[in-house]
Amino acid sequence: MKFFLTLWLCSFLTNECTAPIQSPITYNSWKECVEDAYKTSILILADQNNNNVEELRMATKFICKEDNVI
Repeated sequence: MKFFLTLWLCSFLTNECTAPIQSPITYNSWKECVEDAYKTSILILADQNNNNVEELRMATKFICKEDNVI
């Protein structure tokens, strides 16, 4: 079983999100995927303008989608 990570940078004020950001990595477990999602989220937010993050109430959303690979 493999998991694929997709993240979005979103404004929780306007409910708008960027295009999905697909991780090139496949994960062997749900835990690995979620841990990387949080680490990647921190990097994405650190890259943003502080005023935009505050004014637009920006944060990331993510999903770890399971793919049953044989």
